[in-house]
Amino acid sequence: MEAYYRPGRAGILRLEFEKHNEKTVLVRSYSKLPLQILRPYPFREPDLVYLPLINPTGGIVGGDTFHIHISLRKGARVYLTTQSATKIYRMIKGEESVQQITFEIEEGSELAYHPDKVIPFGGSSFRQTLHVHLDATSRFSMSEILTPGRLFRGEKFSFQRYYSRTEIREENTLVFLDTLDLQPEKENLLEPGCLEGFEYLYTAYFHHEKTLRSSEKPQNLLTYLLQELQRLSAPSFQEENQTEGFQPLLLGSATTTHYGGILVKVLSHSPVLLDEFSRRVRDHLYPVYPA
Repeated sequence: MEAYYRPGRAGILRLEFEKHNEKTVLVRSYSKLPLQILRPYPFREPDLVYLPLINPTGGIVGGDTFHIHISLRKGARVYLTTQSATKIYRMIKGEESVQQITFEIEEGSELAYHPDKVIPFGGSSFRQTLHVHLDATSRFSMSEILTPGRLFRGEKFSFQRYYSRTEIREENTLVFLDTLDLQPEKENLLEPGCLEGFEYLYTAYFHHEKTLRSSEKPQNLLTYLLQELQRLSAPSFQEENQTEGFQPLLLGSATTTHYGGILVKVLSHSPVLLDEFSRRVRDHLYPVYPA
């Protein structure tokens, strides 16, 4: 049985990006372990930078508190991800780890936040809040894939709690609110009305997609997403891409919000299919971003 007794640490990450001479530049940076970044580098377009977040300790343990604050000044463009999956290690009963993220996205700037999977180990407890502050002309997208744990170790929804709350405001107006609070000991997560018998959950939100460079209308995007869900769930695709030990099926929906955003929720038995779906959505929306 694995145990992690490292005392919790207060990780801090503060970044500020500006646009200079048609390029996005990291002008201020402060980090405190266990939060670090790799050097941001241009990706395909001069004003777009690709930035992976890293945790050199390997994962999150009980008592860890992470504070992340990232600011994008006028015109800056950043694709933010993680170097690998986020592992939330087993912890003592009653402990928890906390992550607080704040994004400030100013006039004409653009942030895409698409981290790798989250893997909550058996006995872990994690609480995250994400606050996004937008200008009326800025763009933002985000996605998350939550796994049930380490299935190969028999840890299927054996974590204590996974809590995630996302608040997005455009010029002080709340335009999106999403809360996920999973406590396997108190409820059967596979029941109807929760995960519907599926193990993997994909959530994505895209704000201001009416300004897509492809001039894609939200209705056309929704049609594309639903077609992809249907195609990836087709028996012919499943037979060609079946991974041993999985029964690849997808169930999901996509909808526009009152303030012009697009929300996507997908359930699956297969992380392979979710990865493929997520990649195709990003490629369709942001063809210049990495897959």
